[in-house]
Amino acid sequence: STVSPYMLGLINRRGKVMWVLDLSQMLGLKCMEFIPRNYSALVIKVGTFLSALAVHQIDGISRIDKNTIGMVPNYISATLVPYLEGCVLQDKSVSLVLDIEAIAHSSLLQLNP
Repeated sequence: STVSPYMLGLINRRGKVMWVLDLSQMLGLKCMEFIPRNYSALVIKVGTFLSALAVHQIDGISRIDKNTIGMVPNYISATLVPYLEGCVLQDKSVSLVLDIEAIAHSSLLQLNP
């Protein structure tokens, strides 16, 4: 079997080995130019699923009240919508809120026989 094309490789983080996923490519956006140690990563855990999402940059962390999450705007790409919980308005700009469970359970990450 072969691994998903979204899997960039493995890392060891605090004694835990996990896959590094190219979040941009998975969401139908621009692929990352993978250069080891030259990307930021978000570690996610959903049940027993543990992975690192390679991202272009991290601008900060925000706490979001679930009640402030609105609908996904209709101009968002259809390939992105299944992986979004919605959007929030912060500092006069719209931020998209990822659905980490949808990413973790995505059929795109299944092994190909």
